[in-house]
Amino acid sequence: MSRAKIVVSPVVPLTDTKKKRKRRSKPVFETCWRAKWTCDGASTLAEMAQMLRDAAATLDEMAADGLVLEDNVADDYAWPTTTDPTVAKKWGMYKRSQ
Repeated sequence: MSRAKIVVSPVVPLTDTKKKRKRRSKPVFETCWRAKWTCDGASTLAEMAQMLRDAAATLDEMAADGLVLEDNVADDYAWPTTTDPTVAKKWGMYKRSQ
């Protein structure tokens, strides 16, 4: 009795372009993030530092939820996106029109 030879194909990693296409095959949800007013209203450096830490904590939480930037931040505009409707609802995101 002979055994069948098992051939294992190497895993080919997805390129960034293929990853984006795969992600776009599902509805994409987005929101706009601007840091322009992050420190508005601070009257001390300590308050300003706390406001920046709070903003950073929010960005860390977004990243932990799987949100990704659509592109590099430009002119103070960032576009966090997801294809997960539950995560989108948590962050008050809008479905992108195609």
